[in-house]
Amino acid sequence: MTYAKMLETARQAGINVISKDRACQLMACVFRLGGEAFVLNERLYVDSMHAAKMLGFEVMGLPDQEAIKQIIEYCWQIDDGKPEWLTELEKKYRVTLKPEPEAGR
Repeated sequence: MTYAKMLETARQAGINVISKDRACQLMACVFRLGGEAFVLNERLYVDSMHAAKMLGFEVMGLPDQEAIKQIIEYCWQIDDGKPEWLTELEKKYRVTLKPEPEAGR
């Protein structure tokens, strides 16, 4: 069983392999940092997609409103510098997460 299938099976069974807090951190990274690390690192990509599903970003309608507030807070933390939790994510996934240069710059 692949990691992605294991996460999906757990999600369908109502088991959250990733905490809600970690899911919000991952979504803040996607929104603020994005970039190729999220595509090239399979586990980071799978966890990010799992986080999006877990928080309700995959379906029509409104995602988890408390999660949105937390994601905004984490986005502000990224804007203010490099929070400790971001360093932890980089170590876990063995990547460097930084803002991608804007096109044309």
